[in-house]
Amino acid sequence: IGPGCGMIVVVKGNAYGAGIEGVAPALEAAGVERFAVAWVSEGVQLRELGVRRPILVLGHAFPEDAGAALAHDLTITCHSLALGRAMSAAAVRTGKTARIHIHIDSGLHRDGVSLEEGVALAGELRGLPGGEVEGISTHMANADEPDDSFSDAQAALFRDATERLPGIPYRHTANSATALRRAGLRFEGVRIGLALHGVLP
Repeated sequence: IGPGCGMIVVVKGNAYGAGIEGVAPALEAAGVERFAVAWVSEGVQLRELGVRRPILVLGHAFPEDAGAALAHDLTITCHSLALGRAMSAAAVRTGKTARIHIHIDSGLHRDGVSLEEGVALAGELRGLPGGEVEGISTHMANADEPDDSFSDAQAALFRDATERLPGIPYRHTANSATALRRAGLRFEGVRIGLALHGVLP
């Protein structure tokens, strides 16, 4: 993936069935920069295994997850102001920083918020105490298919989002397939999951 780009190691679903207890410590020892999981409970499990690197929760989190997220130093993907406010309150209560990423739905229509919603949400979140909008992301809809040309339209929308939201330091759009095929979409980090297990997208 080249210099200047970090690896976000995705270990959701018990490390794709390979066994999180063996995989996660080995990856941390190998020097990966970040981990990513689908749910807060998976992030808590990583912490209980002794993982100390940053952990990003990619999936849907709820306001009631805020306490556990802050207690275990998890970065949350935020889709609503209610979740952002809960994270802010937990941060103020614990004296920690609530690190938040915003996921823009650029065409996959599986998760995230629209461009306009994301811009508005980021503005609201930046006004809350104890929080930091650290990252912005999207996911390519047909990255694993022979024809991934729709990624061009998605990339254009994502660039629009980053231009309208300057100052967010960490951008990530690429799963394993996009990371391998499209160098221009690697940004600050790439989310590598199946490729770690020898699966060619």
